[in-house]
Amino acid sequence: MLESEYVYRTKPRFIDIDAYGIMHHSKYFSLLEEARFGYITDVLKFELEDFMTKGVLFPVLNVSGKYYKSITYGDEISIHMKVQFHEEGKITFNYILYNQYEEKLFVSQVIVGYIEERTRRLLLTPPAWLFDRIKEVFLTME
Repeated sequence: MLESEYVYRTKPRFIDIDAYGIMHHSKYFSLLEEARFGYITDVLKFELEDFMTKGVLFPVLNVSGKYYKSITYGDEISIHMKVQFHEEGKITFNYILYNQYEEKLFVSQVIVGYIEERTRRLLLTPPAWLFDRIKEVFLTME
């Protein structure tokens, strides 16, 4: 298993705030998706088009979350990610969200797998092109 860490910073959008003045609970997962894509582009140096042409999909297999404190409009959010690449064909993303006061807001884990787009079959190992890039990135981190 290979593991790396990444911090993504963002702010809640006005459209994500509900009538109570807080971010709606369902919108937290949109932030996680945004951070996950930030990791893919900033760290792994892939663009969306790279994935679209490779014939591999990355479905969410499992997701969990625990809310500690509400996100409000104007908060500055830092999403601390620990990413684990497993040899058995899955990636685990562990998240902790903090506000600008370093208060813990939300903790989550998302597990994604690999599916061959053409056959819709689950892949039991990472695609070679992805695993090669991951190893390359980890070697430059050392």
